[in-house]
Amino acid sequence: MKKICVTALFWLGCLGALAPARALQITLVPHGGYQIAPGETLLVDLAISGLQSGGLSSELGAYHLDLYYDPDLLSYLPGAPSAWGTALGQPGNTALAQADTGTPGLLRLDEISLLDGATLDALQDDSFLLATLAFKVQMPPGPAPANTILFADDVLLGDAAGNRIPAALSDIPLLILQVDEPATAAIFGLGLAALAWRRRRGAAC
Repeated sequence: MKKICVTALFWLGCLGALAPARALQITLVPHGGYQIAPGETLLVDLAISGLQSGGLSSELGAYHLDLYYDPDLLSYLPGAPSAWGTALGQPGNTALAQADTGTPGLLRLDEISLLDGATLDALQDDSFLLATLAFKVQMPPGPAPANTILFADDVLLGDAAGNRIPAALSDIPLLILQVDEPATAAIFGLGLAALAWRRRRGAAC
């Protein structure tokens, strides 16, 4: 996890030193706020904006990105409620999509549309959803950290003709989450303590 934080800070520093050529953004936005607790399911929307307003005037026909996360705390759920967006077509029908989880802590996302540029242009607004990613928040082997991060790297974008879209992201896709102890565990612990106290009190009588 320390290595992930150092890498994220390095890329933040590099991007901060460069003036972005385009106002292109890829964002990671959690459902239900920025606090998570072990036992919960975390849903994160992966979205893109600026293909039109940033002056690129291009439709998105394919993309790749690597999403890094702490595998001791988060476990990716490949089925529902994880879901691909439909702005590149219907996955399995008019789009090919793959989420590779072969490396712990790394989710490789690839999607290629089989639609032509005009059809994609009609499907895509200036901002649209690429995917909703679901993670199971698990109890780490040690004490729960105060926070955790998800960030994307190695972002590649292509148009309907297969040409690379030469665009600099205005910000690195980064999500910082606060990790809380699960309330249910705390209540369960209090209940056990109260039960033990009652038993000791009854034995003393």
